[in-house]
Amino acid sequence: MNMASGYIHLYKIMENEYLNSCPHLYFRVWIWMLLGANFKDTAKVKRGQLKTSISEMKELFTVKFGNRKQVPTSKMLRHCLGCLSSVNLCGISNVKGDITITILNYDKYQPDINPNGTPNVNRHGNWDVISYKREKEGKEGIKENIARGEKIKKATKPKLSPCPNSFPITDEMKKYAKSKGINSDLTDLTESFLLYHKAKGSKFVDWYAAWQKWVRNELEWYPDKYAAAQVDNYYTQERLDEVLS
Repeated sequence: MNMASGYIHLYKIMENEYLNSCPHLYFRVWIWMLLGANFKDTAKVKRGQLKTSISEMKELFTVKFGNRKQVPTSKMLRHCLGCLSSVNLCGISNVKGDITITILNYDKYQPDINPNGTPNVNRHGNWDVISYKREKEGKEGIKENIARGEKIKKATKPKLSPCPNSFPITDEMKKYAKSKGINSDLTDLTESFLLYHKAKGSKFVDWYAAWQKWVRNELEWYPDKYAAAQVDNYYTQERLDEVLS
């Protein structure tokens, strides 16, 4: 029987002759058991098992004839379960009203692999094609794929580095500071930057970018200091000579 999420195997001539002569309800219950049984072990039930109750079965097997309903009695359903168990189709256990049904020879009805070579998926989704492919590839293949993925991650992830021992002030740094309005000597500013991050144990991918951030913070935190420096630098001796000439 082909389902949207898997298969169960039935036969034109059932092995158990009892099913050929039993009431129609019994055959319906048997097919329902096969469709509802779990495909693999879970925390609550094992492979080939399902849990139910008499009240649930009453609702499931109620038949409507127009406005009339035919509801199976509790006695009828218990007798049905007992008969199916007596002919070795299933095992039944009842604990405080919770019925656990175990399909005997379950692998015969729902094997791992279907006749067309595809993985069998039960209607509860306990098995999927991805899991099947992973198991088919084998553990070594999975480990190799994981290792390859980790290697790519390590190669692409930028590395953090601690504060450098040598951090010379380059022409590019001077040019950047000047573009932001700092024309004074950068020695004290850079020394403060390095001492702060050494004490803190900071790590950066790009220390020059971190220094540029420090410059921007300096301008934000001490605007008056650098505004005064800009005025002093404007009136250089060369500019004064030019004005007075």
